[in-house]
This record gives sequence, structure tokens and C-alpha cells, in this order.
Amino acid sequence: MKTGMISLVFALTLAACASGPVAYGPARGSGVGFRAQQIQNDRAQVSFTAYDPDEAHNFALLRAAELAKGAGYTDFRVISGRIYTKNRSSPITTHIGAGIGKSVSLGGGVYGGVGLGVGKALGSLGGEKVTASLDVQFLNAGGQNGPAKSSDIYNVDSILQSIRPARYKP
Repeated sequence: MKTGMISLVFALTLAACASGPVAYGPARGSGVGFRAQQIQNDRAQVSFTAYDPDEAHNFALLRAAELAKGAGYTDFRVISGRIYTKNRSSPITTHIGAGIGKSVSLGGGVYGGVGLGVGKALGSLGGEKVTASLDVQFLNAGGQNGPAKSSDIYNVDSILQSIRPARYKP
């Protein structure tokens, strides 16, 4: 019975350490989130750091769409893009402790114990961080230099409707 309970607690602890989707928002202390830099009036470099390459790429596209919309553009072209990774530390730490204490119950007694704990290191998740970086040019459809049909051109409204972060951290 004790072995089964210990196994259950251990499994639940490991499950709690698994990394899930990141909150969508600007990069902060951990470096996870978006960054953007205006290069010219109609160009920007946008990046998003996450724990999954697809999530990083999609959220970089989402940020590019937000910037294009905010500047009054209807489309944007991905001029170049790259994905790179960075190793991070393991999320699991082990702690071993021993203790001896005297009982305060009637009859007295001395009790000893040894424990093994598994915990998540604060501020750290295991695996790799993935950053998708895009150089984008903002465009207006139907204008003199309107976009031709191409796989590297995205409609702002389509991106804003199709890519929805699970959580938003303003």
C-alpha cells in the first residue's frame, strides 16, 4: 500500500513539472515571450521564445500580425525566418533529509524519520527554449505595391483569427 502511494505521489509530481504552453506576452525574466524591433516604417524583426518550435513560430506570426494591424496594414510578407534553440536546466531537483524529534504526546517517545522529496526548481523548466525570429515587411492588399499571391504573405485578419493563445499575459 505504501509503495503504491509513493508511486502515485511521484507520478503526480513529475506530471506537474511537465512544461505546457507558454503565456502569450512580452518576454520578461525567463526570456519566454515576444520581442519586436522596428527596422523601417514598413519592416520589423519579430521573435517569440517558447518551449515548442510550432508555438514559437505561430506566436511570432501572431505578433507580426498585431504590429501590422496597429500600423494600418492588411498583410505582411515574411522576408526571412529562422528557428534556434537553447538548452535549459532540468526541472526536477531531489531533496533528501532526515530528522529526529521527541513526541509531545502522553507516554513520550523519540521518533526518527528519513524522507525523499522530488520538487520543481523555481523559475526553471526542463528541455530547450526555442526562438522563432522573423523579418517581416508590412503590406496593403490592393495598393500599388499590393501583395502577389505567395506562401510567404499572410493576411493580418486571418492570422489574428486563427492563432489564439491559450493564455495572454499583458
